[in-house]
Amino acid sequence: MKALLLSAVCLCVGIVNVYAGVPDGRFGRAYASTMNNVAARSSVLDGMAWPHVAHGEKRLYVEPVNKMGAAAFGEGNVTWQGGLSAADEDNSVTFAGVSFAEFGALLFLGLDKEIERVDETKAQTDKGDVIGAALSFPVTDALALHVTGNWTTVMLEPDGNHSHYDLEAEVALTNAFSEDEGLVWQGGLAVDRLLLSDKTGGTEKIDPQSYFKIGLAGELGAIVAKTENARLFAGLGAAAAYKAFQSITNEIDAHYSIGFLVSPSVSADVFLWKAVTLFAGVSHDVSVVVEHINDIPGYVKKYDTKVLTGETTAAVGLRWDYDRFGLEAGLRDKFFSDGTSTLFDSDGGANMLVDCNVSVFF
Repeated sequence: MKALLLSAVCLCVGIVNVYAGVPDGRFGRAYASTMNNVAARSSVLDGMAWPHVAHGEKRLYVEPVNKMGAAAFGEGNVTWQGGLSAADEDNSVTFAGVSFAEFGALLFLGLDKEIERVDETKAQTDKGDVIGAALSFPVTDALALHVTGNWTTVMLEPDGNHSHYDLEAEVALTNAFSEDEGLVWQGGLAVDRLLLSDKTGGTEKIDPQSYFKIGLAGELGAIVAKTENARLFAGLGAAAAYKAFQSITNEIDAHYSIGFLVSPSVSADVFLWKAVTLFAGVSHDVSVVVEHINDIPGYVKKYDTKVLTGETTAAVGLRWDYDRFGLEAGLRDKFFSDGTSTLFDSDGGANMLVDCNVSVFF
């Protein structure tokens, strides 16, 4: 796979055909999740993670399956973007931001709080309460940087005596938005702090499932073959993470896990005729996890190693474009193995579509 990706640079330099299909910026999540390649971009998704990319766009984008919608509009040097998205079964997130050619920012906010005032004020925060932000800007003509962070309540927090939150932050660098064809890459560093604690009688007790995690992740992608109406992509993702779980005095010693993940993928898109694009992709994960476990202080330490070649995921989808309108949908392998039962089963039906999205451009 590595040799294939390295050869992609040479192949792309030698390609002279101009792809006549849909511009990459018009694709949505159905295309991006099916292709699963950093070289196959979606302007809507990029505009949320890399807000400066949305500069100059005027569009409405809706995902009925994922219950999400986003819009971008503006004049001159300023583009405004915002939207609504379901966080879970009960909560939603509102996001809004601004994009310039040299900088972009987006804020995310979803609240699930209850404040009761009788003799004294009582406050309660339910799970799904979230606040986050994304910032991005070009570092050079070829490179862009983004920083993201969010705070999510993961369990009920009544009366201020509990702390059940997940704090995440990431910084990443990519060359995906340069105009040069060739090898596309993206790499980043992420940290995650999950805290589950309760206060009783002034004493705080932390759940042993609380942890601190730090990880590195990277992706490579390239067009390795190309004609006037078709493109073949090859991709490789890799990640490494260290997770340290909470130790509790006289109960549980510190324990940790180290994980490695490699995810190869192959995908293609074909512009069939004036209005239809077919796309398909296949990928799987290979993971190695080493766990250090010592639940009882003073006992022999245990090391558990797991190596797993995960389930292969295959998907196929179609996009139909008419003037400024685009409709996109994809089917995952579950549909083809379970047949039409997935259309009527509440669980299977929810998984039948990889994603479905509608775009209107202005």
